[in-house]
Amino acid sequence: MPFWLLTVTFAVFVFYTDDYMIAGVLPELAADLGVSESTAGQLVSVYSLVLVAGAPFFAFVTARCSRLAVFATGSSAFTVTNLLSAQVDSFTALLILRVLSAAAAAACLPAMFAVVPTLAPLEKRGAYIGVVSSGMVGALAIGVPLGTVGASFFGWRGNFLVFAGLSVVALLLLWTVRGHLAVPGERVSARTHVAALASRPVLVVLLGNTVLLGGSLMLFTYFGPFAHAFANSSLRQRGLLFAVAGLAGLAGTVAGGIFADKRGGPAALRVGFGIFLGTMVALSALTAVAPVPMTVLVLLTLVWSLSLYWNAPTMQTMLLDAAPESATQVLALNSSSTYLGVTIGSIAGGLTLSVLSPLALPICAAALGALAFALLESHSRRTAAPPGKHRDPAERTTP
Repeated sequence: MPFWLLTVTFAVFVFYTDDYMIAGVLPELAADLGVSESTAGQLVSVYSLVLVAGAPFFAFVTARCSRLAVFATGSSAFTVTNLLSAQVDSFTALLILRVLSAAAAAACLPAMFAVVPTLAPLEKRGAYIGVVSSGMVGALAIGVPLGTVGASFFGWRGNFLVFAGLSVVALLLLWTVRGHLAVPGERVSARTHVAALASRPVLVVLLGNTVLLGGSLMLFTYFGPFAHAFANSSLRQRGLLFAVAGLAGLAGTVAGGIFADKRGGPAALRVGFGIFLGTMVALSALTAVAPVPMTVLVLLTLVWSLSLYWNAPTMQTMLLDAAPESATQVLALNSSSTYLGVTIGSIAGGLTLSVLSPLALPICAAALGALAFALLESHSRRTAAPPGKHRDPAERTTP
């Protein structure tokens, strides 16, 4: 595995983890700044919202810039905003700095995901995308624990100093592989980008990604209440379950990318959805005899999380095939659709809890997943191509 790929993956991990690292210390932060915990929680929400809105915007603005220039500028701004965040005594000032920090991340992340398929060997494109996607999964899996542990030693302000330091490390690592990253942006017109992004294949994949993640993450968002009702789990046991889910998710992103290289994106999607649906059906059936043994829930959690993240590199591969000339822009929209899916999952899960019960979550998640799969399968059949015959974005770029 090339060092440049590990470097980009680490940078992705840092940018995404910065969103979650204060979630575990909201009580201390709120008390210190004199605001309620719900108000302090907006620091997490605003970071996510800026990523959703900012990624497509910055992808267009920086489309013709060198990828290295984008990374260097964004990482430097990210470092400065985190350093300043550790010094402020006003919630308003901290909120503004979080917006600026998220904007720096939004400028870098789409370009980071787009540079990977450009540099990857054609036969390993999906695997490389899976590796860099593991940086995002790692942020979800250990962001809150890392922030909580860091704050226990340094206080909540120390979290911002730690991530400023990590950003410096990421920037230095990126500079060591600058020969790989000093590639030009996508030299096509804005009209070409808009036409590609508004095409039916791109829109269908983005919609499918949003709905599929909404179904998958409605259970993830409310996994605590579900695990307690399903297996009578304790707080410590639920911590173990989240750790299992994180490790399985990391494995799933890499395995899904490798499978997509060997068998093609549509085939990988069918496998990922099949595992996901099978797990949801098993969880739904076992609710009739709940509470079940904890070992059963651990096993099902492992399989479910693997399927949840298996599809991430597959979706990105399908989008790159649909719009090879606009890799950065289409992957920026994919990032936005991912966060939109998280929001939909949170809302749908909350409604399910209020109207039904936690034990109804798996069957509702399966229903949304089935809808997404129907959309994506219809698209795949219309654009069927031989396995492994993916288009290379670098070959389609016009001067």
